[in-house]
Amino acid sequence: MNIDYTNELISDYKTKQDNIKLKPVKFSHTLICGTMGSIMSISLVKEPSLDLMIFSGIGGYVLGALVPYIVKKIRIADLDYQIFINKSIINDLNAEKTNILQKKL
Repeated sequence: MNIDYTNELISDYKTKQDNIKLKPVKFSHTLICGTMGSIMSISLVKEPSLDLMIFSGIGGYVLGALVPYIVKKIRIADLDYQIFINKSIINDLNAEKTNILQKKL
Protein backbone atom coordinates (compact mmCIF):
# COMPACT_ATOMS: atom_id res chain seq x y z
CA MET A 1 0.00 0.00 0.00
CA ASN A 2 1.04 3.54 -0.57
CA ILE A 3 1.74 5.59 2.56
CA ASP A 4 0.43 8.81 1.01
CA TYR A 5 -2.83 7.16 -0.01
CA THR A 6 -3.25 5.76 3.51
CA ASN A 7 -2.71 9.24 4.97
CA GLU A 8 -5.42 10.53 2.62
CA LEU A 9 -7.75 7.80 3.86
CA ILE A 10 -7.06 8.81 7.46
CA SER A 11 -7.83 12.45 6.72
CA ASP A 12 -11.04 11.44 4.91
CA TYR A 13 -12.10 9.33 7.89
CA LYS A 14 -11.40 12.22 10.25
CA THR A 15 -13.52 14.62 8.20
CA LYS A 16 -16.36 12.07 8.07
CA GLN A 17 -16.06 11.62 11.82
CA ASP A 18 -16.18 15.37 12.42
CA ASN A 19 -19.25 15.67 10.18
CA ILE A 20 -21.02 12.90 12.10
CA LYS A 21 -20.14 14.50 15.44
CA LEU A 22 -21.47 17.90 14.34
CA LYS A 23 -24.66 16.60 12.77
CA PRO A 24 -27.44 16.35 15.38
CA VAL A 25 -29.74 13.37 15.64
CA LYS A 26 -33.08 14.17 14.04
CA PHE A 27 -35.91 14.55 16.51
CA SER A 28 -38.25 12.68 14.19
CA HIS A 29 -35.96 9.63 14.26
CA THR A 30 -35.98 9.73 18.05
CA LEU A 31 -39.79 9.90 18.11
CA ILE A 32 -40.23 7.11 15.58
CA CYS A 33 -37.80 4.77 17.33
CA GLY A 34 -39.33 5.58 20.71
CA THR A 35 -42.81 4.82 19.44
CA MET A 36 -41.69 1.54 17.91
CA GLY A 37 -39.95 0.58 21.16
CA SER A 38 -43.10 1.38 23.11
CA ILE A 39 -45.27 -0.70 20.79
CA MET A 40 -42.88 -3.63 20.94
CA SER A 41 -42.62 -3.57 24.72
CA ILE A 42 -46.39 -3.33 25.18
CA SER A 43 -46.88 -6.28 22.83
CA LEU A 44 -44.50 -8.39 24.94
CA VAL A 45 -46.61 -8.01 28.09
CA LYS A 46 -48.28 -11.38 28.74
CA GLU A 47 -50.85 -10.30 31.32
CA PRO A 48 -53.63 -7.83 30.44
CA SER A 49 -52.69 -5.48 33.27
CA LEU A 50 -52.82 -1.73 32.64
CA ASP A 51 -50.01 -0.78 35.02
CA LEU A 52 -47.65 -3.34 33.45
CA MET A 53 -48.49 -2.04 30.00
CA ILE A 54 -47.87 1.56 31.08
CA PHE A 55 -44.50 0.78 32.67
CA SER A 56 -43.37 -1.38 29.79
CA GLY A 57 -44.52 1.27 27.32
CA ILE A 58 -42.53 3.98 29.09
CA GLY A 59 -39.46 1.76 29.34
CA GLY A 60 -39.74 0.71 25.72
CA TYR A 61 -40.09 4.32 24.64
CA VAL A 62 -36.96 5.34 26.54
CA LEU A 63 -34.94 2.46 25.11
CA GLY A 64 -36.28 3.05 21.61
CA ALA A 65 -35.51 6.76 21.79
CA LEU A 66 -31.87 5.92 22.59
CA VAL A 67 -31.40 3.89 19.41
CA PRO A 68 -30.50 6.84 17.09
CA TYR A 69 -27.90 8.06 19.59
CA ILE A 70 -26.41 4.59 19.90
CA VAL A 71 -26.20 4.29 16.11
CA LYS A 72 -24.38 7.63 15.97
CA LYS A 73 -21.86 6.48 18.60
CA ILE A 74 -21.31 3.20 16.73
CA ARG A 75 -20.60 5.07 13.48
CA ILE A 76 -18.06 7.27 15.28
CA ALA A 77 -16.45 4.23 16.90
CA ASP A 78 -16.22 2.49 13.52
CA LEU A 79 -14.37 5.46 12.05
CA ASP A 80 -12.07 5.50 15.11
CA TYR A 81 -11.28 1.87 14.41
CA GLN A 82 -10.59 2.57 10.74
CA ILE A 83 -8.24 5.40 11.68
CA PHE A 84 -6.44 3.16 14.18
CA ILE A 85 -6.01 0.36 11.64
CA ASN A 86 -4.71 2.71 8.96
CA LYS A 87 -2.21 4.24 11.38
CA SER A 88 -0.95 0.76 12.25
CA ILE A 89 -0.62 0.01 8.53
CA ILE A 90 1.48 3.16 8.13
CA ASN A 91 3.68 2.12 11.06
CA ASP A 92 4.17 -1.33 9.52
CA LEU A 93 4.99 0.15 6.14
CA ASN A 94 7.52 2.53 7.68
CA ALA A 95 9.14 -0.35 9.57
CA GLU A 96 9.30 -2.39 6.37
CA LYS A 97 10.75 0.59 4.54
CA THR A 98 13.53 0.98 7.11
CA ASN A 99 14.28 -2.75 6.96
CA ILE A 100 14.64 -2.60 3.17
CA LEU A 101 16.90 0.45 3.42
CA GLN A 102 19.07 -1.27 6.03
CA LYS A 103 19.39 -4.39 3.87
CA LYS A 104 20.56 -2.27 0.95
CA LEU A 105 23.29 -0.70 3.05
